[in-house]
Amino acid sequence: MGYYLRFSDGSGSASANNQVFQISGVSGVLTNLSYTVMETLNAFTGVARYIMDGRRKLDDDVGTSGDRIYTFQTNSGSVGDRKAGPYTINGVSAAKEALFTLSAGDVVNVEINGNPAGVISFGSRYNATEHFYGLAVSTITLTDAAGDHTFDMSDSGGTATTFTSTDGLLTAKLFNFPVDNSHWVSYSTGPETPINPSITSLLATSARLNWEQG
Repeated sequence: MGYYLRFSDGSGSASANNQVFQISGVSGVLTNLSYTVMETLNAFTGVARYIMDGRRKLDDDVGTSGDRIYTFQTNSGSVGDRKAGPYTINGVSAAKEALFTLSAGDVVNVEINGNPAGVISFGSRYNATEHFYGLAVSTITLTDAAGDHTFDMSDSGGTATTFTSTDGLLTAKLFNFPVDNSHWVSYSTGPETPINPSITSLLATSARLNWEQG
């Protein structure tokens, strides 16, 4: 059993779409961002939405800090970016507009060249507005001066509001998500079949087959 994170559907108001997946502890220049999508994206509704933004201060919905790094869709539907790109989807070069029409299972990679001063907001604008409604991800990986850092949403246990990357160097903190944990969606990671069945199980199966054929 695993979990992925899902941002709520759009409300029709940029300011009400205020969920933030804040990542802190970024070291020096941020060079890459990748993520795995778990659901086909919602259609554009006329409300702006951000994939990421490097201007956030730690735990601060007002101030800005660091380079202007972002990819977003404006309320007119056009797509803009700064210090981000080129982009690939499933290893194939893609236009930035394609990042807003993804399907379940797609893996996105964004090349970045900027310094977010340690903090980046994923899935929203730096000031907790214009979150990416309906975006659902199972993993997020950032590359900075200290290397690659992956957030596996299953590490949340389906309840966490704060947890670390698998290497323990970056911290994720959630803001304005539902208190009932409905943003953590459980999914099957495959059958839990033992790799080495016990001798007892093999003998029992053999005995049953012999009895059935007797």
